[in-house]
Amino acid sequence: MKNPKKLFYILPFFAVLFLVGVFAFTQDNSKVPNNVEDSIGYKASVQVFTTGDFEGRETEPHIDELEYLGESSNVLYHTGREGIEGLIGGADGADAFDWIEMGNASTDAETPLADKSEGYTPYGAVCGMDVVAGDYDTLGGNGNWTISTTFTATCDDVLTNVTRLQNAGGDDLAGNEFTLVTLQTSDTLLINWSVWVEY
Repeated sequence: MKNPKKLFYILPFFAVLFLVGVFAFTQDNSKVPNNVEDSIGYKASVQVFTTGDFEGRETEPHIDELEYLGESSNVLYHTGREGIEGLIGGADGADAFDWIEMGNASTDAETPLADKSEGYTPYGAVCGMDVVAGDYDTLGGNGNWTISTTFTATCDDVLTNVTRLQNAGGDDLAGNEFTLVTLQTSDTLLINWSVWVEY
């Protein structure tokens, strides 16, 4: 037998190498969420109905008959995420996100972006489009609710295609873009936010 002392020193080296290899190959490499965004489920859609004119309308506009304009998902703003965090964290006196604001498409109402960098001008207190607290209604099941209101135009040629959901303090939860609508005096626009929390 050739030099048993060399074998004595080499065997522990290979044993350690073997254990390191086994450890490396048995690690669970599945993705683990490392961000709160990965673990909070939020979904919402906006349904829009109007007596105003829009491309593709199937009935005559301005005859007091609401026609379904469409439904689409929305962009959850970073400020909305902060609001959810405050509510989940039990912040005292939290301000509910139940106010609906309309964007002025004749000035600036671009597609909502999460950081709110899009061009956006609210209507303000003109033409019947002032921000208003919507009607809150709980739907069946846990964590499902709607906030809705009907706007009535008090001017002609009111253009809108964006709505925001916010609290009384003006902090935005989310924004939604829909098909451009042209409202004439007395035309109505029903905005219904459906919100649910996934789990």
